[in-house]
Amino acid sequence: MIAPMAKIQIATRPAERDLLLAWLQDEEILHIHEVPNTTEAARTQTGYELAELQFTLEFLQRVRKATNASPKKSWRNLFVNKPAASLKTLNQTLAALNMAELTAQAHQLHESLNSIEADKEKIQHELDMYAPWQHVHLTGKELAQGRHHLIHRLLFIPARYQEAWLKSLADIPTASYQIVSPSSQKNTLPIAYEVIAHRQDEKALTASQAAGNAQAVTLHLLPNESISQKISSIKHRLQKNEQATKKTLTQATSLFPKEESIKFAYDALLHKVEREAANQKIDSLPHTAVLTGWIPRAWCPAFTRRLHGVFPDALAEEIAIDPTDKPPVHFVNNKLIEPFESVTNLYGRPGYQELDPSGPLALFFLLAFGLALTDAGYGLVLMVGTVAAEKFFRLKRDMKKMTRLLFLGGVMTVILGALTGGWFGITLETLPPGTGKNILLAIKILDPITEPMKLLGLAFVIGIIQLMFAWVVKATHMWRTHQKIPAILDNVPWLIIVSVMMA
Repeated sequence: MIAPMAKIQIATRPAERDLLLAWLQDEEILHIHEVPNTTEAARTQTGYELAELQFTLEFLQRVRKATNASPKKSWRNLFVNKPAASLKTLNQTLAALNMAELTAQAHQLHESLNSIEADKEKIQHELDMYAPWQHVHLTGKELAQGRHHLIHRLLFIPARYQEAWLKSLADIPTASYQIVSPSSQKNTLPIAYEVIAHRQDEKALTASQAAGNAQAVTLHLLPNESISQKISSIKHRLQKNEQATKKTLTQATSLFPKEESIKFAYDALLHKVEREAANQKIDSLPHTAVLTGWIPRAWCPAFTRRLHGVFPDALAEEIAIDPTDKPPVHFVNNKLIEPFESVTNLYGRPGYQELDPSGPLALFFLLAFGLALTDAGYGLVLMVGTVAAEKFFRLKRDMKKMTRLLFLGGVMTVILGALTGGWFGITLETLPPGTGKNILLAIKILDPITEPMKLLGLAFVIGIIQLMFAWVVKATHMWRTHQKIPAILDNVPWLIIVSVMMA
């Protein structure tokens, strides 16, 4: 269910405001009330430092991706990004870290890599321009001036204009051509041609280019430099570029040992930024600092006692909720329903005045999960795997909920798998005679292989029950929230119609 929230106002001496914010942050109890603010919050030094560390971490991720280097983790921390650490440890790490030098080094390496990658793109583009002509044995002088009375043209002809161009070229008696690089895809990519003709036919050759929508290619070569030599020179530059990339990445990997400290420092700054953001929401008076926030109403007495124990001069009281307020949503469910909150969160949390579907969906989710597998053996494997994961690995809170959800799904899979005779896909009738076989056959009440229509009918019945149950739950919630007439008109007719259809 969604916990009823109370709007709490805390007043304390201005000298204690920072200590109060730090304590509330550590307790993780109070959700600070969002105060509408039309002006953009000023950028603080802490925010700048946080952005710098975030940039450094993103740069390290880029380096790891480029070098295929995975961060080393202990098996226990396999499912978390970093080891657990107290706020005191985070602050100590932040104080010991030379942030200015570290971020400056990251920026320098980042700019070097960007420059090298930009050069690589230019070199690769140049190589792509020369590559189609690598088998043409001409120098820069020959391309520019031709040989004796001959002229040379390097042309790209679109595939769809090739036939028209060849016809126009046939009218030039001195023209000759060869395909240098054919198109690999019909009627899509242009075809590279080398064309030779006598100088007296230069105008006719130019006219044929227009007929074939040809693109003349100009290669920038030294007078005595051949195309193959130019390509070799470009490839050499590309190799030097790759060497520069490797050298820069190697320098960047020297930051890897500091990555955990950077993450700790980042978390410490994140805590500090949150406190500064909360500090802006405190109304400061000459002798009082006032903070407004939300807390589950059931926690109010215990919260007040703990607050007075730490801050004797502080005063906390519940104030009226404004109709325009949007209280935060906090789930309060028993341990059996808690795992299903992960399913609710997956599709989006309900509004404060809406219904928490975690409880109502629990049984039907498990039934659907079990029917999807219907193999008790796989269910046992799932149960053992989830128990082992929770025992031996350090899991985040949401991952723990998901693990327990899968455990419950495994339990339901074992039950439905046993009832349908599913044990690792083994046909029970083929087992050797014995007590075990007799027990398994006695538990089995439905064979989905020989009786598929019964299983389909069972799934259909469960679906109808789930649909009707949803209408009942919706009507009950609307009735409790004083929407009695809509509760009846929106849900009861559907219940009657479906009941009559199924009768």
